[in-house]
Amino acid sequence: MINPGNGALCISIVGKENARLWSGLSDDASRVVCEVELFAHVSLDIVDERATKATENYLGQVYSDHLYKCFAYVSSTGVKFVLVTDSKSQGLRDSEMRAIFKKLHHAYCNAISNPFYVVGQPIKSKHLTEAAKQIFAQ
Repeated sequence: MINPGNGALCISIVGKENARLWSGLSDDASRVVCEVELFAHVSLDIVDERATKATENYLGQVYSDHLYKCFAYVSSTGVKFVLVTDSKSQGLRDSEMRAIFKKLHHAYCNAISNPFYVVGQPIKSKHLTEAAKQIFAQ
C-alpha cells in the first residue's frame, strides 16, 4: 500500500479537448510520476464514453488495473476531473468520493473566477493546490 489513507496519488483537471488544465501529485506518487499521469491520461477515453451515457456528473470508478484505480467526475461544461488511487488502498465509499469531487469542483470554480485567467490555459491556483493537499492528506 502506497498511501495509508485514501490512496489518492494524482488529481488531474482536463478541458473539453483533453488538454490538461491542472494536475497535482501526492508525495507518494513522486517516484512513479510518469506511470500515474499516463494512467490518468489513458482513462480519459473511458471517461468520455461514460460521460455521454451518464445521468449525473460523478461517474464513479471508470478504470482499474493491478496498480491503480481511476475515478472521474465531469462538470456540466465538459471539464473532466480525474482522481487516480492506489489499487491496494482502502476503498472510499461513493459518498466520500462525491465529496472529494465536489471540493475539487468548488476549488476549480474559484480558480477560473480569477478575472486574469484565460479560458483553456493551464491553471495556477492556490485554491486547487490546497484542496489537493487536503485530499492527499486524508
